[in-house]
Amino acid sequence: MMAWTNREAAAETLATGRMCYRSRSRGRLWRKGKSSGQVQHLIALRVDCDGDALSALPDRRERRPVRTRPPAPPRRHRALRACSSREGRASKPRRRAVGVCEARSRRRRGVRAARARRRWRAIDTARRAGRNGGMNVLVVGGGGREHALCWALAASPLCGALYCAPGNAGIAREAECAAIDPMDFSALARFCRGRAVEFAVIGPEAPLAAGIVDALEAEGVRCFGPTAAAARLEASKAFAKRLCAHIGVPAADFAVFADFDAARAYLRARGAPVVVKASGLAAGKGVTVARDPGEAEAALDALADGAFGAAGREVVVEEFLEGEEASLFALVDGETALPLVGARDYKAVGEGGTGPNTGGMGAVSPAPALDDAARDRAMAEIVRPAVAAMAARGAPFRGLLYAGLMITSDGPKLLEFNVRFGDPEWQ
Repeated sequence: MMAWTNREAAAETLATGRMCYRSRSRGRLWRKGKSSGQVQHLIALRVDCDGDALSALPDRRERRPVRTRPPAPPRRHRALRACSSREGRASKPRRRAVGVCEARSRRRRGVRAARARRRWRAIDTARRAGRNGGMNVLVVGGGGREHALCWALAASPLCGALYCAPGNAGIAREAECAAIDPMDFSALARFCRGRAVEFAVIGPEAPLAAGIVDALEAEGVRCFGPTAAAARLEASKAFAKRLCAHIGVPAADFAVFADFDAARAYLRARGAPVVVKASGLAAGKGVTVARDPGEAEAALDALADGAFGAAGREVVVEEFLEGEEASLFALVDGETALPLVGARDYKAVGEGGTGPNTGGMGAVSPAPALDDAARDRAMAEIVRPAVAAMAARGAPFRGLLYAGLMITSDGPKLLEFNVRFGDPEWQ
């Protein structure tokens, strides 16, 4: 590499307007303020106010090239370079030394790989056995509800390895996340086989309605959640309404329509206020509490236009109930139902319960309106009769049954059933 002369440095100074230096040791041009701390034996130029170079310190080697040493090769190649002659040949002792070095390196790599294999086998064995002798558990879902479930399960001494599919960044602090779609049942089954998962807790309603419990139980994985047949209590509001009417559960009067013209005629005859619901799964957003006929017909038109897809092909129009809402949760094993603490969620987007419904703006627990007397009455008149009716139909309900209630002056009445943990109530 050719060294910069003083004159070249002066020319660079005049061209750039910045003070430039020349390094004797490296033969490079450095600009002041950029790498000046690395320069050794600098030759400084003095530039006058007009920018002309007046003088410079003398340098006898100014016009001679400065030989620079090439960068040293990486350490692992030095033995090979040292053993090679200038023509690329190496003597026998040197070739033997190189071979010994390479053999040692191969042995070290093999030892490290064997250690890594043993370590991963131990980790896999621990996963299969479950830490502390507990069950390996999979939570399906990736929202705030599933985060709350993982947080609670991780604290249990009965829980071994804890997984969540797909999970999220917050859940990763409590469980090992796997990027698997909750609707990909075959991938979930393979994951359960590979991790020796014994128990699965299903969070969202869509996989339950599609039959995730049926698929995993066929693989020998016990599940907390209903089968597809029992999940119809939420997947079809029309089915749940007809069931409750058949067994005498206290609920709002209703009518079910697949023909939207007939639904419009019913709305005009009934008047407002009225409640319009999509019969299928709509993530908690398919309900409109219409205070006037125009709002009711607008909700019906939205369903007819496919706002909720297949969930809105069938519509439920029901009586508007006055009172205070509450959510009642019960653990069910197919026959017996045990109540948990109640909650109250707030779905309307606006202040004072106004505006369209959301998946849930917030919740409080316990529910102020659900005292012990109201809870016992709801269990006796609503939850237990529904559980018995599902068992009688050959679709026993197992999991968590969530009854949305309206606490009226005549007592609790059923608004709808959900077949999973509520969100945000469970948080």
